[in-house]
Amino acid sequence: MQESDKKKKSALRARGLDLPFVAVCALGIAEVVAFYLRRAGSLAAVNEDAYISFRYARNLLRGDGLVFNPGERVEGMTNLLWTLLLAGGSWVSGVSLPQLSLAFGTACGVLVVGVSFWWCYTEVRPVVPGRAGAALVALAAPAVLVAIPGFAFYSVSGLEVAFFALLLTGGLFAVLRGRTPYAVAFGSVLLGLATVTRPEGALVLAFAALGAAFAGRDASLRGRFARLVAAGLPGGLVVLGFTLFRVLYYGSVLPNTAYAKAGGMEVIERWGIPYVMEAARGNLFAVAWLLILAGALVDRGFLFRSLAVVAITPVWAAYLVYAGGDYMPFHRLIVPLLPPLFVLGVAGFVRVALYALPQSSGRALALRPVAASVLALALMLPFLLQYPDQVERERASRINNERENERRAAMAEWFRQNDPNALVARNGVGVFGFYTETRIVDMLGLNDRHIARHGEKHPRYLPGHQASDADYVLSRKPEYIMVTNTEPRFRFAGDRDLVNSEELHRDYELIEVEISSGHTTKMFRRQQESLPDADAPEGEESARIE
Repeated sequence: MQESDKKKKSALRARGLDLPFVAVCALGIAEVVAFYLRRAGSLAAVNEDAYISFRYARNLLRGDGLVFNPGERVEGMTNLLWTLLLAGGSWVSGVSLPQLSLAFGTACGVLVVGVSFWWCYTEVRPVVPGRAGAALVALAAPAVLVAIPGFAFYSVSGLEVAFFALLLTGGLFAVLRGRTPYAVAFGSVLLGLATVTRPEGALVLAFAALGAAFAGRDASLRGRFARLVAAGLPGGLVVLGFTLFRVLYYGSVLPNTAYAKAGGMEVIERWGIPYVMEAARGNLFAVAWLLILAGALVDRGFLFRSLAVVAITPVWAAYLVYAGGDYMPFHRLIVPLLPPLFVLGVAGFVRVALYALPQSSGRALALRPVAASVLALALMLPFLLQYPDQVERERASRINNERENERRAAMAEWFRQNDPNALVARNGVGVFGFYTETRIVDMLGLNDRHIARHGEKHPRYLPGHQASDADYVLSRKPEYIMVTNTEPRFRFAGDRDLVNSEELHRDYELIEVEISSGHTTKMFRRQQESLPDADAPEGEESARIE
C-alpha cells in the first residue's frame, strides 16, 4: 500500500501537480481574499472626490463630453483612465456609477492580492526549500497588504487606488520578471495605462524600463538595450497617445488639478515631510524598502530585479514631499506602491533571515522557513499591537464619509427642487455636482482653469484646499455662493477671501435653508434673486472679518 501511494505521488509530481503546494496556494489565497473582503465590506463608502469622476463620466454618457460643466473643457479629475473605465462599464451594464466603482475597486483588490502572491512566490522560491514552503512564505506579502491601513479602505472608496495599484503591480511584475520580450512589452503597456490613470505612473514606467535592462539573464549590451526598448517603448507610446488627446481636447499636457496645488518650501515643511514620515510609521513602506536593500546585499540577482523599486520609492516619496502629500486619511498616495514594496520586502527579508540562520542540512534546514516566519512575526509585532485601533479609525472615517455625503446629497436635492439651473460657487463639488444639474464654479480650482492657474495659493491650508480667487468668483456672478463657514477659523482660503470681500456683502444676502437630512445650511444669494422657502436668518450680520 505504501509503495502504491509513493508511485501515485511520483506520478502526480511528474505531471506537475504538487498536492501540498496546490493546497497551500488554494487555501492560503482563499483565506487572504476572505480577509480582504471582510475588511472591504466593513469599510465601503464612496469618497467625495470620487463623485467628481462620476460627474465627468455621466456627462460623457449624456453626450456632453468628458467635462465637469458642459461647454468647459477642463480636466479636473486626476484619474482619466479610471473615469473612462467607469463610463464604459456603466454604459455596457447599466449599473450606477457609484455602485460600479465599488465593484471594480473590490475586484481590483482581489487581483492585486493574487498578483502579489505569485510575484512573491517567484522571488522566494529559489531560496526557500519546497514549493509548498515557498508558497506559505509568499502569502505574507498580500496578507500584510490587506491588513495595513489604506489598501482595503481605498479599494472600496470609489477612487482609482486599487485599479492603479493593480496596473503598477502587474506591470512591474511583467517587466522585471518577464522571460520573453512579449511579456516585458505587456508589462510596459500596463505601466503606460497606469500613467494614464495617475501621472505618478510615469515615474514607475521610467524606472521600470531602466531596471528591466539589468533584470534579464542576457547581460550583454545588446540584450540590455533590447529589454530597455521592450520595457519603455510600448508604455511610452500609450502615454504619448493619451497626452496628444489631452492636448487636443483640454489644451494641456497635465491635468488641471496639477496646477491647483501650491508647492514651495512652506508646503514641504508644513505638509510634505510630515506626510511621508507619518506614512513610514503607519503603513510600513519604509520598513519594506529597507528589507529590500538588505536582501539585495546578500543576493546580487535579487539586487538587479529589485533595482527599479528601490529607485522608485525615494523618488516617489520626494515627489509627495514637494506636493505636500494629501489631505485624505491613511496616506492614499503611498498605497498604490505598497504591493511591489511588500512583495520584494518579504523576499528581501527571507534572504537576510535565511542567510543568518544555520546552513546545515537535515532538520535544521527544513525548519528554516518556520524560523523565518517567526522572525517576520516579531518584526510585525508593533503593527499587530496597534491593529485594533487602526480598525476603529478606519471605521470612523467611513462613518464620517457617509454622514458628509448624506448632507451634500440633501443640499443637491434642495437645488434640484428650488433652482436647478442656477450657477453655484462652492468648495467640495463631488457629491453636490453628481446629484445636480447646476453649473458650478469650483472655488478650489480643481475643475476651474482660471483659479487653478491664476489664483493665489495659500500654503498654510491643506493640500488641494490652497487655491483662492475671490474676485474671479464674484466676477462670474453666481446666483449662490456656498462657503463652509462665515467666521474664523476658515477651512478654505477661498472662504476667507470671500467673507472678507466688501462686494460679497454688498451684492449678496446670507440665507438659511432647511434640507431633507434635517440640517440647516447657510449660503449667500444674489440679492435680486428670490427663492422659495429661503429667508435671511434674523439678527444675522455679515460683518467683514479681519
